[in-house]
Amino acid sequence: MQPIPTKIALIKRMLLIALVGSILGMMLTQDKMGYLKGVCFGTLFSILKLQLIDRTFNKIVHMPPKRAQSYSLINYVARYVLTGIVLLVSALEPSIHILGTVVGLLTMKLAVFISLLHSKRKDKLINNH
Repeated sequence: MQPIPTKIALIKRMLLIALVGSILGMMLTQDKMGYLKGVCFGTLFSILKLQLIDRTFNKIVHMPPKRAQSYSLINYVARYVLTGIVLLVSALEPSIHILGTVVGLLTMKLAVFISLLHSKRKDKLINNH
């Protein structure tokens, strides 16, 4: 099994995905600047969420199980509430395209998924030799 990608590697993948999503989306939308603002807004928030997940994980590994469970649940809910606020701000602010924001918010999930596929492919190549 390959090691879990570092936070920096995930952020780099997120930025690359955001770049590709920006280029593709700007070709398909009329409000190019608004779309770009949305992708940047969503991606920056996704990076913040990754930081929050990292901080939560680093804290809970040193806690007793019951306290760790409640701490992680509170942080999980807080991240979703913050995501809702980001989407609400994007929906209410006319200069930010909500579809671009959604693309930016999906960058972390896509980066993790791509990392997982890459890791499985490497494992398969290693095990076949």
